[in-house]
Amino acid sequence: MRYGPVIAAYLGQYVKTKLAYRADFLVESFADLLYQGVSLAFILIVFSQVPDLDGWNREEVIGIVGYFMVAFALFNCLFTGSWYIRDQYIIEGKLDGVMTRPVNPLLQIYLEKIELEPLSGAALGLGLLAYARHSLGIELLWWEPVAFVCLLAGSVLIYGGVFTALAATGFWAEGRSGVSPLVYNLTGYGRYPVTIYKGVVRWLLTWLLPFAFVGFYPGALFLHRFELAHYAGLTPVIGGIVFAAGYWLWGRGLLRYRGAGS
Repeated sequence: MRYGPVIAAYLGQYVKTKLAYRADFLVESFADLLYQGVSLAFILIVFSQVPDLDGWNREEVIGIVGYFMVAFALFNCLFTGSWYIRDQYIIEGKLDGVMTRPVNPLLQIYLEKIELEPLSGAALGLGLLAYARHSLGIELLWWEPVAFVCLLAGSVLIYGGVFTALAATGFWAEGRSGVSPLVYNLTGYGRYPVTIYKGVVRWLLTWLLPFAFVGFYPGALFLHRFELAHYAGLTPVIGGIVFAAGYWLWGRGLLRYRGAGS
């Protein structure tokens, strides 16, 4: 692997830093866990008032949210750097130093900003998915572990591609404001059954900003709602396409970059 030693060096340095500030790491991990717990609390409140959401019972929705939490946590772990590209790297010129090194600039940025604290949310998500499957009496099928890894990778790449593309718009747009916070607020819609949304919203979450493939469609597969399996199977494909598009836009923007002083 070409960048294997580089990745190992970045991760090693990151672990050393976190070990030096263990208390901060634990506090931040716990805070992230509480933040994710709000989603679970919201679901419990909703189902205390209604028996189902458009045919999806409480355990099924909990399972979908659990899968979403795992994908969302991995995205926040690996792609936190997308939040800093516009301000720190493009506007403030930190990208100048990155480009002097013989390593892919985008990879460097994401490795520099990697965060492990969100993984506490992934643990919670796995627990919720396991609880949902147990409550629904779902048995593990032979293909599910491999499918889980493939679909999860696709889900993470969807978010990674979208936010890489949004960060890359900083090469063209002046100023620090961007649409990333607005789009980030929409990410949570993928954690619920997309069938509860109607018309344009459902189409938007499926094809334009395909956040339904981050939580709902793949999550439904692991709850053995096989009527949606054809959608779930598209998750790695859509993830690859979205990330490739985001990376292409990043590359086009990088060609325009002339340094912070230009």
